[in-house]
Amino acid sequence: MRAAVHRHGRRPIVLTGGAFQNPRLAEGLVCVLADLDVHLHGEVPPGDGGIALGQALVADAIARR
Repeated sequence: MRAAVHRHGRRPIVLTGGAFQNPRLAEGLVCVLADLDVHLHGEVPPGDGGIALGQALVADAIARR
């Protein structure tokens, strides 16, 4: 992740997917990345539905360039 920040600059980081249903993993990564803009799931589920929504948002952002 640090290499991506170095290469692309500081951008928001969104952690999602089934693994982030595990609070220990999610909170641990948020602590490790405390100096970055990290977001976890809230209203959107962290599983497949959230991943699909994220993919749609990225595709929309690319299409608007």
